[in-house]
Amino acid sequence: MPDLGILEILIVFFLFMPLAQPYIKTFHTIKGLNYFPLIALFCTVAIFPAYGFRPECLPLFVFTLVYYRINSLRIKRATPHSVYTERSPLYFICILFFIVGTSFIAIYFLPLTDSRVFSYTEIEKKYDPGRNNEYFTKVYNKKTGNEFEGEKAALSGRPLVLVIPPLTGSGFIVDRVCRALSEQGILVLNASRAGLDIPPEKGVDIKTYYPVIPEYIKRLGSSVWKNPDTYKAACFFEKERMADIEFLLPLLTKQFKSNEVYLLAYDEGASAAILLSGSDNFFENNPALKGIIAVGPRLYSNFQLEELRHSDDEEPQEGAHFFVKKWIEIKNRIKSIKRYKLAHTGKSASPRFPLLVLASERTGNPRYAEGEYAALVSFLREHARDMSVLTMNGAGAYAYSDVPEKYPVISALANISGNRSWDNKESVSNTAQLIYRFVEQQRTLEKEQ
Repeated sequence: MPDLGILEILIVFFLFMPLAQPYIKTFHTIKGLNYFPLIALFCTVAIFPAYGFRPECLPLFVFTLVYYRINSLRIKRATPHSVYTERSPLYFICILFFIVGTSFIAIYFLPLTDSRVFSYTEIEKKYDPGRNNEYFTKVYNKKTGNEFEGEKAALSGRPLVLVIPPLTGSGFIVDRVCRALSEQGILVLNASRAGLDIPPEKGVDIKTYYPVIPEYIKRLGSSVWKNPDTYKAACFFEKERMADIEFLLPLLTKQFKSNEVYLLAYDEGASAAILLSGSDNFFENNPALKGIIAVGPRLYSNFQLEELRHSDDEEPQEGAHFFVKKWIEIKNRIKSIKRYKLAHTGKSASPRFPLLVLASERTGNPRYAEGEYAALVSFLREHARDMSVLTMNGAGAYAYSDVPEKYPVISALANISGNRSWDNKESVSNTAQLIYRFVEQQRTLEKEQ
């Protein structure tokens, strides 16, 4: 978004000029500079409707609002002439510090990648009346010249890949993986659920996805703050994805008349797919499912949290001051955050389907392997012979979604570290190749049997 960067630089210009006016003699007679903070405020506000939710611009917005108010009060209290000439080194240094700091955050975390999505054959709407959920399925089909080949009835001889995208953004990164797979001759269906993830908005009313903003916040919380509430939220998302898969998989398999289906699922969807892979009912209800590719699972549902004793709570003395009681209450709340530990991880049934797991290299780091990845590591060790596992350097929270590209500041807050190989230009083609080879391998084994 280079145009966004130009707008942010323009905002910095509007903020700096009134601040520099008393120190530049030729500016003393330019009365219009007093309106520059108001113009900067309008420009900052305009960023959000024009470019969507930009978290890196929030500090700049707050500062611009405060600076406009401070500048307005300063103008009212000053004499007509002193407002243009009165110098205050302390005021200058403080305001300049915040201008540089907030603008640095906004510009440094500016997304510079092309976020356009590729064209797909169509968007189909599905509705689950039992759970009152609406789905948008993007159909990716191989192009021949300017026309898409075949009708749905003629696609039964080709493998079909159903994609369950990441919760936090499923636009252009997953879109490119789907497109790369379709170029290999695979029919790809990318299923997004209204209010739970954000698909490419082509042909879809963006108002449908306003409810997804709270899910962004919950997902960020589950990546940064480790406490029972965030684990419960992650478990909730996994259960929702399990229900999505159980509804969509048989429905789309029947609609496209396919007897060779593969499930590609990300993040909580990947965890849901792994949990379902050991279910006898799921196995019997989906005979066309030939394999599962789970990208970035953590298996939060297998976590067992043990609450520690509360014997170290402080009790305020009788007759203590109100503020003393509140301070003791705050300290007890802070202590309560660390009163939970991972006692052990639950067991999962052995997968009934061929399974490929693409996980973060953090699974080999004791700090993470005994923490947020403990359930996944336990599952991998328990069923090592029943699956293929590949680890990706630099992959972490959000790494498989749009977030590292579109919202770099959230990636920084979520502590995505390592070599970040997942974010390089070859990541999409490498991911698609891994998935395609897995599909081809399963097709070959199926023919030999």
